[in-house]
Amino acid sequence: MNFRDAIEPANKTINLLRPYPIEFISELPNSQLQQLTTSADSFYQLLTRIQEFDATPTDSYNARTQLIENIKGQYQTYFDQLHQLISYGFFSTT
Repeated sequence: MNFRDAIEPANKTINLLRPYPIEFISELPNSQLQQLTTSADSFYQLLTRIQEFDATPTDSYNARTQLIENIKGQYQTYFDQLHQLISYGFFSTT
């Protein structure tokens, strides 16, 4: 049992979050900083659940499938929440 199907969607989400320039984080108002932090923490927790996954319980296949589906659905969720912040960060560097 593996998480191969989660790799591409996870990388897509990571690449969505990655371009935000660290030097511009201090320019964000607190509410936007909190939004960015909450989103990054949430995704990190999901990745941690995959890393710590225990395949021994009898329902492990369903739990694994649910984790993979969660990863697949995160890109759209984070894009909708963060697209304005990401655009601001990107254009602040140009």
